[in-house]
Amino acid sequence: MRLPGTKSFYNCAMNKSVPKSDAEFFKSHGLVDSSDKSKIFVYRTGDKLDKLCKELKITYSSALYNLFDYKKLALVFHIPADELFIVTSHEIAYEIFELINKSEQNIFFPILKEDNPNLDFSKMISIRLD
Repeated sequence: MRLPGTKSFYNCAMNKSVPKSDAEFFKSHGLVDSSDKSKIFVYRTGDKLDKLCKELKITYSSALYNLFDYKKLALVFHIPADELFIVTSHEIAYEIFELINKSEQNIFFPILKEDNPNLDFSKMISIRLD
């Protein structure tokens, strides 16, 4: 089953119509309830959650920016420094998730719906509205 496009996720969150194949995807992944009403979490630009997300993004990005000399590493790996920063950011995030997942304080669960048919995945998708 293919992943629906951004517009379909938005329309689903807003309880607007979506193509039949997308509606089937949303239903099979628990993103709509039994009456096809969206369970996707929606928040607004400028609200408390949006402000917190921005603060966390700045904190995380600053910590990563100061972690390595990306210009020097760019010469070693033959990749532009800005691209190296993005790759490094993603890889470090995945490592953090893996460490947390392996810890005794396991707060994450496998993301594949096929392996976890009874889990409610609606909390894993959020849409910020302007």
